[in-house]
Amino acid sequence: MGSRLAVLRMSPRLRRVAARVALVASLAVAPSGCGLLRELGLGGDDAKWSERRYTDVSVAAVLQLLQTVVEGRYPPQSVNFNEGTFESGWIYGAYSEVTHQALRQRVLAETDVEDGVVTIFLRVKQETSQSAGRMALRDVDDWEPADDDEFEAQRLLTRLHVLLRDVAKPVETRKDG
Repeated sequence: MGSRLAVLRMSPRLRRVAARVALVASLAVAPSGCGLLRELGLGGDDAKWSERRYTDVSVAAVLQLLQTVVEGRYPPQSVNFNEGTFESGWIYGAYSEVTHQALRQRVLAETDVEDGVVTIFLRVKQETSQSAGRMALRDVDDWEPADDDEFEAQRLLTRLHVLLRDVAKPVETRKDG
């Protein structure tokens, strides 16, 4: 109770300075991928890529099997076998457990080939919207970046691994450090 009275007795200028100090202190302890930074307009699309590595398989085969894995849940968007990229369309209808806002997701994948080893990088990108789902007219570009769904990315990679194990050899992921 005493600290509240002390704050009320501060001048408006001193209260603003104290608020800035408190904000800086909270940002100093906030983890880099924290939604707090994004809520304050300081964050962005912080991609969380999951990966798996295989030999004895082509990029085209990996991307074709990835299409099989995601079909039925994510609508097809684009696949480029020459560049080794895959992008699904957005799915709608979920709500963020953190912000309680409408949520949309899409799958993005990239491949890299080095010394006969195909590495697939996969992420499930998420965006939230405060106005999605309302019946009135709304701004279609009001989606804001949210943390990637790392669990869903790992689930999709596991499903892909099950399909690839008959046609490719898995390679242990390098652990740095």
